[in-house]
Amino acid sequence: MLHDDIDIRFMSVDSLAKPYIQYNYSARGRNFRLATRNASEIEYLAKQDNENIVFNSHFALKHNNKYRDQEVSVFVYLPLGSKVIIDKSLNSKIRSLSIWDCRNEYEEDDIKKTEWIMGPNGLRCTPNFQSNN
Repeated sequence: MLHDDIDIRFMSVDSLAKPYIQYNYSARGRNFRLATRNASEIEYLAKQDNENIVFNSHFALKHNNKYRDQEVSVFVYLPLGSKVIIDKSLNSKIRSLSIWDCRNEYEEDDIKKTEWIMGPNGLRCTPNFQSNN
């Protein structure tokens, strides 16, 4: 069974630093040890395909374990000036951003992907986007 409690956040690092991804897994349990074990059962990692990083919209649990409020928080640390293209399917997973932050003449349903640039205060939208039309 797949679960969708995933939050993705983009953070800036110095322009000379290498980009990296930090994953935080959490869960509930009757005590700390069981909560830790439940969190360790989460199977979720982004996949790199050439220059693209693909974030799945759901995660799985190892060994068909029961769901215990497992959650994944993903922090993507990018150097200043990095370009990011966000697919509409991830809009509900991205925190502190929305494709509505890209003002244009298209309705939200028409936007397929948006382009962002990492600045000192986080991602800022560029006028470039792909529509379904």
